[in-house]
Amino acid sequence: MEEVERLIREEAQREGSISFARFMERALLEPGLGYYATAQRRAGRSGDFMTAPELHPILGAAIARLAAATWERLGRPATFRWREYGAGEGTLLLAALDYLAREEHPLLGALEVSASEANPHRLADLTAALAALPGGGPPLVTPASPPVAGIVVANEFADALPFHIVVGRAAAPGGFAERRVTADPVTNALTWAEGPLDTGVADQLTPLMAGWPPLAEGQLAEISPATAEWAHGLSAELTEGVVLVLDYGREGVALRDPASRMAGTALAYQGHRATDDLLGDPGGRDLTAHVDLTALRAAATAAAKGPTK
Repeated sequence: MEEVERLIREEAQREGSISFARFMERALLEPGLGYYATAQRRAGRSGDFMTAPELHPILGAAIARLAAATWERLGRPATFRWREYGAGEGTLLLAALDYLAREEHPLLGALEVSASEANPHRLADLTAALAALPGGGPPLVTPASPPVAGIVVANEFADALPFHIVVGRAAAPGGFAERRVTADPVTNALTWAEGPLDTGVADQLTPLMAGWPPLAEGQLAEISPATAEWAHGLSAELTEGVVLVLDYGREGVALRDPASRMAGTALAYQGHRATDDLLGDPGGRDLTAHVDLTALRAAATAAAKGPTK
């Protein structure tokens, strides 16, 4: 963890400051060092958090039933893909496959799996778990494979995509500034700084903030171009089928309500405890924020409609 912090500090010193989105990229995904890039298991009772698949296989069974119903509705195509983001070691997928096996469902004969997982250790675990299933389990295809019919599943994936933090400032252009990460010149510790948006960042954030109510003075809010970009690409994942995004979030207006969200929603998780100390122990803590469901839906809908003339 100290190595990740050193790398972030050096970049912040070199650049003067970095966005929190950039801090997240390095803290979570720095190759071999980031929170989601080491061999340590993060989900489960012995980790830092638990999602529904770690608690009970019922969610996997429910999604398996949805996948089966979708396959039937599409006329039982010969190939049907389970496309999962943030698949981890396959807990959700394996629960779904177990349900289909117990039901002796014919979908198993058409099913193939495509998993997006940033952690190479967890992806290796998933690959081994599939190979250990009777008959070697469904084939595992790469995320770059041409789209086919299927189901896209993203369970608590979008909340950990990099996000920027803005703060309401009536005197700043647009009524807000960006909360950035810098290194204290005296102590060398990572700390917060405020500044205007970089030109490229402003081009990304301004359209996403178009429908927001004005932020109160000092109010914090998170916004994620990465989530919007990901959602915009979902329609290209399948030729036909269904996309299922499960996450914690609210509509954009509710997330900007100063009466309940003055401090924003960003939190760090470690040892099943939440903290608002987002800069502490980079690489050793998960970092998340509530998903803006309005922005997510808008991006996905715009992509599904295709380009306008």
